[in-house]
Amino acid sequence: MTERLTALVSSASDSRMDLLPDVWRQDYWLPPGVTWKDMEELADSDRPKPLDLLIALPLALGFVALRYVFERFFAPPMGRCLGVKNRLQVTAAPSPKLESFYTQRSRQPTQSEIVSLMSLCGKTQRQIETWFRRRRNQDRPCQTKKFGEAA
Repeated sequence: MTERLTALVSSASDSRMDLLPDVWRQDYWLPPGVTWKDMEELADSDRPKPLDLLIALPLALGFVALRYVFERFFAPPMGRCLGVKNRLQVTAAPSPKLESFYTQRSRQPTQSEIVSLMSLCGKTQRQIETWFRRRRNQDRPCQTKKFGEAA
């Protein structure tokens, strides 16, 4: 009975290897001097099984959850203890026309676009450049967030 089962497993593995011979090359998957026949002769407890890979998913999810908890609850107090402070951020004055240009067209307008925005909004070139600089700075993460991601 066991001989028949071994022959059946052997023929199944041979047909699998005949299906895609380049994928199952011995020199690619196995160390030098070891063949697929040697692997079949090993006891079941000595070689990994495909079900062993199932532990990877819970471990990955656990690490993601651990990182989230650390960044959310532990890193900010640690950062404050170490003296990491958020700078006072100057916000850009609300301007719907400039905001729509910022979100839809470009975060850094060219000189010709600034001239067209000047006529559209009735602001000076310097005011428009300052607004865009402040608006870009608003999108940057604060120091404590950077600390939490880097820690």
